Parts: sequence; C-alpha cells; structure tokens
Amino acid sequence: MSSKRATVPSICQHCGASFYAGIYTAGKYCGPACVSRARLIPPLPPLAQRFWARVVKGPTPSDCWAWSGATNATGYGQLGRCSLAHRVSWTLHYGAIPARLYVLHRCDNPPCTNPSHILLGTAADNSVDMARKRRGVARLTSAQVVEIRVRYNGGRASQYQLAKEYGVDHTNISMIVNRKSWAWL
Repeated sequence: MSSKRATVPSICQHCGASFYAGIYTAGKYCGPACVSRARLIPPLPPLAQRFWARVVKGPTPSDCWAWSGATNATGYGQLGRCSLAHRVSWTLHYGAIPARLYVLHRCDNPPCTNPSHILLGTAADNSVDMARKRRGVARLTSAQVVEIRVRYNGGRASQYQLAKEYGVDHTNISMIVNRKSWAWL
C-alpha cells in the first residue's frame, strides 16, 4: 500500500484555480489564503460565468476566441491570481487537466481560448512546439551581449535604450548586465 494520499482534481470555490485535493480533505479551497479570504470576502461568481464574461468568439467556429480580460506578462489570458484562461477553457470543455501535462496552443496565439485550438502535451511536447515555431530562440549573439555589457557598464546607454535598440525587453538587458543570463560570457 502506498504511503502517498490519493488526490482528486478540484476547483477552488473561492478563486477558481485548479488544484489536487486529498480524498480525506474537504477539497473546497486551493490553500489557506483562499480559506481565509472565503471567510472575509464573498465568493466570486462561478468559474464558468467569469470565464464566459471575458471570451469574445470570432465570426466562425474555427477562429480564435479572444480573451478580453487581464493577461500575464507573456500574453496569456489570466483569470484570477493563478488560473490561465486557456487552461480554464480546457477544464470547462474537457474536464480536469492530468498532472504534469501542459495545455498547448495549436494556433500559437496566447490569449486564444477556443477549445479546438488547444491540446494536452508534455513538457517535451511544449519544447518541440516552441522550437518548431521558433519561439524562445535567442535573439542576441555573444558579440551583442558583450557589447551591451560594455556600453551599459561604461555609462553610455541605459537598460531601456539598449532594450529598444536590440529589440528585447528591458528585463532581458537587466539579466545580461547583472550576469543572470549569458553568465558564461
């Protein structure tokens, strides 16, 4: 007999996040923060209601369904603090997302929530998809990284100026000049 407790997929009744609840627990909330908030703050409308209020369907069924709510830094629709819109779409249309699986976009459009445009895959599937679509590929060369450091450290350019010039986000420049990325150079 396994020492691990069995878990079941659940949806937090306060924030709408997906989580795995133990069979012998109430399984109503994803964590202590939502338990506390549920006591103080009235619960949010049901997840499906909040989801559909922010989905804009295209004129044909094959079009992307745009997410009109908040998005995260990478452009994915965000529903509450910890739920991504395309994952909520999968859950509402097909059921719980099995552990260790990702919800991938066929259309490569992060705010899309059309269930016919998303599929389940592993981390390896996601990496292959990113490479095939040329996402996550380094945009800078080693020579450019060295030049960025020299110019920034010499006080000749700000991180924002360098980011604009090289077509990357200023956080990428910050990571480079602070040697948190490209540290081997």
